[in-house]
Amino acid sequence: MPVANAWEEAYARRGRLWGGQPDALPELAPSSSVLELGCGNGKNIPAMLHRGWQICALDISRTALALARTNTLPHHSIAWVRGDACTLPFCANVFDAVFASHIFGHFHRKARDTAAFEAWRVLKTGGRLFFRGFETSDMRCGEGSGVEDQTYLRAGGTITHYFTEEELYSLFHHFIPEQVRTRTWKMRIRGIDRVRAVVEGTFLRMD
Repeated sequence: MPVANAWEEAYARRGRLWGGQPDALPELAPSSSVLELGCGNGKNIPAMLHRGWQICALDISRTALALARTNTLPHHSIAWVRGDACTLPFCANVFDAVFASHIFGHFHRKARDTAAFEAWRVLKTGGRLFFRGFETSDMRCGEGSGVEDQTYLRAGGTITHYFTEEELYSLFHHFIPEQVRTRTWKMRIRGIDRVRAVVEGTFLRMD
């Protein structure tokens, strides 16, 4: 099943896939031009709006974008774009920041490399990529059918890749790494403590 169809079906069947608290956001100037790759149902959009940023929200799923719009009001100025992170429909050097929260993990290795370069391309010199993805110690790593190293096919046709810190330095080799860290916490499920783990990174574009 093509990736776009898999996500379209998932959102059509289950509605809002992503809930809970929005991701922590960095300090950027109020007028900053930001791109959120894979905005999904818009979990992070309200928090971004409060920062006064100029927001472009991109997702491959029409249904996801429609759901995301419901988090905003008509007067909110947001550019909603249906598109592929591997072939971004933007000129080079246009964004101050690119947010990539749990999107690179849904690509195969070759597509991750392509999307990393695309993020670098559309950033201005001095702009930053803010990355977040699941780490290999996460409780769900290994669930599904293995299709590549630490990459698993889930029911419905979507995939999830689990990252290491070292992998990010290679993936984002066009950038200057400013911070890479792993964050873990426990979830109690049926009386058993399980580990959730994400790896986060901030990467600077310099020519």
